[in-house]
Amino acid sequence: MITMHFGNVNALGLLWIAPVLVLLFVWAGIGRRRALAAFVDSELLGRIKLTSNPQNRRWKAALVVAAFALIALSLARPAWNPKPQTVERRGRDIVFILDVSRSMLAEDLAPNRLERAKIAIKDLVDRLEGDRVALVAFAGTAVLKCPLTLDYGFFEMMLDGLEPSSVSRGGTMIGDAIRKALDEAYDDQERKYKDIILITDGEDHDSFPVEAAEEAGQRGVRIIAVGLGDEDQGKRIPVTDERGGRSFLTYQGREIWSRLDAETLRKVVNATPGGRYLNVSTGTIDLGAVYGNLIAGEEKREIESLTIKLYEEKFQIFLGFALLLLVAEMLVSERRRMNRSKAALPVIALAAALLLLSNGPAAAESPRSLVKKGNRSLERGDPDRAIESYERASIDAPESPVIALDLGYAHFAKEEWSAAREYFEKAALRSRDLGLEANAWYNLGNTAFRQAQRQEDSDLEKSLEHYEEAVRFYQTALEKNPELEDAAFNLEVTRLTIKDLLDRINKQREMMEQQREKMQEVVDSLRSLAKREDAASKESGGLDSAADRGPGWEERLEDASAGQREIGEGTGAVRERLEGLFPEGQQRPQPVEQALSHIDSSLADQSGALEELSRKEPGAAGKDQERARDQLEKAVEALTEGQQPPDNQQQQQQQQGEDRQEGQEEQQEQPPEQQRQEGERRDETARNIIEEERENKKRRQEEAARGYKRVDKDW
Repeated sequence: MITMHFGNVNALGLLWIAPVLVLLFVWAGIGRRRALAAFVDSELLGRIKLTSNPQNRRWKAALVVAAFALIALSLARPAWNPKPQTVERRGRDIVFILDVSRSMLAEDLAPNRLERAKIAIKDLVDRLEGDRVALVAFAGTAVLKCPLTLDYGFFEMMLDGLEPSSVSRGGTMIGDAIRKALDEAYDDQERKYKDIILITDGEDHDSFPVEAAEEAGQRGVRIIAVGLGDEDQGKRIPVTDERGGRSFLTYQGREIWSRLDAETLRKVVNATPGGRYLNVSTGTIDLGAVYGNLIAGEEKREIESLTIKLYEEKFQIFLGFALLLLVAEMLVSERRRMNRSKAALPVIALAAALLLLSNGPAAAESPRSLVKKGNRSLERGDPDRAIESYERASIDAPESPVIALDLGYAHFAKEEWSAAREYFEKAALRSRDLGLEANAWYNLGNTAFRQAQRQEDSDLEKSLEHYEEAVRFYQTALEKNPELEDAAFNLEVTRLTIKDLLDRINKQREMMEQQREKMQEVVDSLRSLAKREDAASKESGGLDSAADRGPGWEERLEDASAGQREIGEGTGAVRERLEGLFPEGQQRPQPVEQALSHIDSSLADQSGALEELSRKEPGAAGKDQERARDQLEKAVEALTEGQQPPDNQQQQQQQQGEDRQEGQEEQQEQPPEQQRQEGERRDETARNIIEEERENKKRRQEEAARGYKRVDKDW
C-alpha cells in the first residue's frame, strides 16, 4: 500500500477554488443563455443554426477545472516511496583538564598562566570538526564543569567562569582530576577515540597522577599534557587584598615561588598510549596547531547518527497531467468554425514553467517549516510524525535549543521519559534565552515527576530520587523565571508527595527491619536444629557400634528416637514460621524458596531416620541424620548469603536518612513561636494546593486529553 506524503500541506487549500470555478462556469453559461434570449426571439432562435457547441464548452470547462486541481496537488508536493537515510556526525571525545589553583595566577605568562590557558583552549575549540568537548577544573579537588557536548558556546561560557574560587579547596591534585574525567566525563563503552588535554604547572600534591594516568591508558584514553610556567626560577603568586592592595602569597612568613614540574607531567603522558608532553614553559601556546597535528588526523568514531525517511517527490506527474489537460482544452473548440481558444495559454505557460523547474532537485524544507509541521502533528496527537519532522529539522540546525525542546515534548507525549529528559537537558544547556531555558528545566521537572510515579510500585527509593530531582529542576526553572507559576505549584505538590513517600519508606523500612529480625530468628533456630541433628547422628553412630545391646541399649535407642522426633517437630515449626513471613500471594525471594526446599529435604531425611530408629537400625538412621543436618546447613547458607549489606552501605543508607531529616531537625531548633507560624503556613499552603488541585482536576484532564500545548518559538 502506497502512503502519500505531502511536503506542503497548506497548498491543498487551493482545491477549494475548484468548486468555485465550477460555479463560475455554470453562472457564465446561464448568463450567455439569458443574453441570447434577450437578443433573439425564442421562435427565431430555434430556426437559427448556431455556431457554438454547448457540449464542447462543458468539456472545456471540465478540463480547465481538472487541470487546476492537478496543479494544486502538484504545489502540495506529493511524495511516496520513503527511503531511510542515515546522517552521521563523527569526531573524538576531548576532555580539557584545567588547573585553577592559585599557582596558575603566576604572571610568567601574560596576563597569567590561567588566562593564557583559557585563550589557548578557545583557539582550539574554534578549530574543532565535530568533536565533543568536556571541561574539568581542579585544584585541591576536581569538578566536572561541562559534560561532553557539541554545544561549544556553553563550553566556552563555563570556561570563562573558571577562577581559583571555582573549586572549594586549594592545592593541586592532578591524579584526582584525571580520575574525575575517567569516571564522570567518559563511559567505558568505547576504549578509543578519547583524548585528555591536561593544562597545569605540574606541582602535584601526592595525588598519584602517574597511577591515574596508567588507569587512563588501560581504558584507552590518551593524555596530552601542556606544562605552563618557568621551570628554573619560578614566579611568585600575586594576591589582592580587600582594599585592592597587591602582594604575594606567603607560607609561614616566606613568599611562595611556583615552578613548572615538567618531570611529573612527562611521567603522566608516558603512562598512556600515544601520550605527548608539550613544554610551553613561558613561551606561546598554540593549541590549534596541537589539534591539527595530534587530534584532527586521528581515527574518529560516530558520535551521533540519525536515520530519517526521505520521500521521493512526484509532483512532476501531476503537473505533467495538468499540462496535458490544458493542451486538450486548447484542441477542443467551443465553436464549429473558429480558431482554437487562447484563454488557457497563460495557465499552460505557468504549468510548463513549473514542469521545467521540476527537473532540478526539489527544494529542501527549511528547519522553520519542519518545526511548524512537527508542531501541527503534535497538536493532532501524532508524536511519531512530529519526531520525524523535528529530526529532519535538526540536520540543518543540530544545536537548536528549540528543536531539542520540541523533541522533548514529542517523546514526553509518547511517555518515553528517558528520551524526553535527554532532549530537555540539551535544550536547557543550549538555550541563551532565559524563558526557553526555564521552560526546559520546568519540563525536566515534569519528566522526573513522571519517572518517579512509574517507580513507586516497584522501587520507592528510586522513586524518591526522581522526586528529589524534580524539586531541583523546578527550583532551577524558578531561578531562571520567577514568574513561572506552574513550576511553583508543581514544586509544592512534589514536596508534599516527597513527605508522603518518606512516611511510606519509613514504614516499609520498619516492616523490613521486623522481617529481618524474624528472619534472623529463623536462621538461629535452623543453626540450633543443625547442631542438634549433628549430635543425634553421632549418638546413632554410637548406638550402632555398641557391642552390648541389652536393656540399657534399648533405653538409649528410645531416647534417640524421642530426640529425633523433637528435632523433626522443631524443623516443621521453623518451616511454618518462614512461610508465614510472606503472606499468601506475595512472591517469595529466591533464597527463601531455596531454603524451604532444603528444609523439606531435611524433613524427609528426618522422617527416614525416625523410621530406621523404630526398626532398631541406628547405623542407617545416622546416615539419614547426617543428610538432614547438611540440608539444614544449606538452608542457613541460602538465607544468610547476601542478606547483610556491607558496613559502608549501611552507613550510606543511614547518612541518606539523616540528610533527609536534616530540614526537620533545623526546624526543631527554631523558637517555638516561629515553628508554630511556619507550621501553620505550610498547613495552609498544603490545604490551598489540595483544594486548587481538586478544583482544577477536570481542567487538567481536559488539557491532557487534548495533548500537547505548543509554546511560542524564537525562530
